[in-house]
Amino acid sequence: GARIFSQSSECLENGKVQDFSCLRNKCMAYCENDWVLYIDSDETTSFGLVEENSKVVSGRLRYDAYRVPAGIIVDGRRIIYSSNYPGYQIRFFKKSSGIFKKPVHERFIMSRLSEIGKFRNPWHYYVDFKKAYDDFVSDIPRDMELYRKRYQGKSFFKRARGAFVALRTIAAVIIKSAANYLIHGFKDSYPPKLELLRILYQFEIIKTILWRITR
Repeated sequence: GARIFSQSSECLENGKVQDFSCLRNKCMAYCENDWVLYIDSDETTSFGLVEENSKVVSGRLRYDAYRVPAGIIVDGRRIIYSSNYPGYQIRFFKKSSGIFKKPVHERFIMSRLSEIGKFRNPWHYYVDFKKAYDDFVSDIPRDMELYRKRYQGKSFFKRARGAFVALRTIAAVIIKSAANYLIHGFKDSYPPKLELLRILYQFEIIKTILWRITR
């Protein structure tokens, strides 16, 4: 079976995660093989993604890292249209090709300039519609504290830029979700309530960053 390792105390504070990139990088240190596919405990891979991974490991593809599209499952229903689609993330890579950065919403950053491949098949994450709001409320204090620490001591320009990125994300969610509902309807689209939570999350980021700016 799979080996299990405890979370590194270097990445925790009072038993709570303070830097998700730190945890990802510590996990990579335990990997014995060159290629890494990272999947959270509440996520799965599609069968097609497993096949694409196998082709890479067998040496039939040439890149050091691959972007993988996201796939959302809401209460067992596959979502075909969402404001964050295709939602590409670097999820499959050679462990020597880069590291994770950012304490929250971490991303894998390549250590050198090189082409990054794309897979066609997704990794899946699961959403419980009834619990979504409660999860949102419980995650906000932790995530916003990480954002406060991230922007503490930063210049006004950097904080304003962070707020602008969040505002741009809000605009993108509104435009793309509205287009999905108009063109494709609601049946196969990400539910409006959940799209709204994405918008509210970005507003929380803006409030957090600007509160520090004006303090």
